[in-house]
Amino acid sequence: MFLMDSPNRIRVKIWGTARFVEGDAALLERARDPDDPARAAGPDVRASSVGPPRHTAEELEGLG
Repeated sequence: MFLMDSPNRIRVKIWGTARFVEGDAALLERARDPDDPARAAGPDVRASSVGPPRHTAEELEGLG
């Protein structure tokens, strides 16, 4: 999965396998970032290979 932030030329790639798990406190604890307990693992963010922006920040602001 690719998440694009075109105006800032940032792409976040998410890859792997997933399954929906509900109510597993031990699994949730293992996934937590010890420096930020509100978040699970951090993303892999790389901006060097992102193509040209398709929309400006101003264009996107009008969508919200």
